[in-house]
Amino acid sequence: MKTKLILTTSVMLIGGVFDLDALLNYWEFILILFAAWVLAPNALSLLGAGVPRGYNWAVAFLALACFLKVAVETALPVWVFALGALPYLILTTWVWLLIFIKFGQIISKSLGDWVRLFAVGYWVTAAFWVFAYLADWRPFEFDMTIVALTSAHFHLAGFILTVAIWKQLTFRPGFLHQIFGVFSIVGMPLVAIGIVVTKLGGPGLLEMLGAAGFALFAVFVAVDQSNFALQQDVPVGARRFLIAGAVSLVLGMALAGGYALRFVMPIEVLNIPNMKWLHGTLNTFGFALLTLHGWKQFPPE
Repeated sequence: MKTKLILTTSVMLIGGVFDLDALLNYWEFILILFAAWVLAPNALSLLGAGVPRGYNWAVAFLALACFLKVAVETALPVWVFALGALPYLILTTWVWLLIFIKFGQIISKSLGDWVRLFAVGYWVTAAFWVFAYLADWRPFEFDMTIVALTSAHFHLAGFILTVAIWKQLTFRPGFLHQIFGVFSIVGMPLVAIGIVVTKLGGPGLLEMLGAAGFALFAVFVAVDQSNFALQQDVPVGARRFLIAGAVSLVLGMALAGGYALRFVMPIEVLNIPNMKWLHGTLNTFGFALLTLHGWKQFPPE
């Protein structure tokens, strides 16, 4: 993980030196590639699912496709970019199918089993949306930036947040974490439905309520994660990372909540260009990275 983190940071810094504006304009690619290369393998490890063979090659092809899309989009046919994203989509789907097969063999399926299945399902959805972007496909006629950001959103608020909830649910089963588990299953679909309804010309109220409700739910998860981190049986190293991740999540969700209220109380600074590097960075390099690293400090079960 340290090697990948150093290499990814180096690429970001080099890109920023040569063209800072381009780096910010396409920040969603940094979020997606970091989630795919660094966060997803660690999340799979926590879930007890193995990283498939060839995974790093799949992410490398995805990174190359993203770079070519930005650098020489008009010089190459669309299928070249889509082909670069295809291995990542295939491997994420393969991991989900393996978990689904195992899920089908469990006689008495617990809520934790469902949460684990949905967590990886969100990861597959994230892979689908980055494939759609590189294939120049606009589901529901969304703007292409929104298509890419949807991939980042499913990587983080979908996959990684649900993995964190699954860890709490399996580590400390109880009524509160069962509620969190249920919300992790229904929350993302409700937010997605609200966004699609708005895009199709429906009232924005459903999107506002769904997004604001999901942001509030994530804040509750962050508070619970902090309380858990303060328990005496939590390793000191894990405590620091879990609390820092929770704080990042609260800050990121505060921005998301403010953006969700744009239908009734627009805040000029909370626009898409600003949200993708403010909100996205807090969620990726704050909440997701720190929380996963915190959980990895626990002894293997």
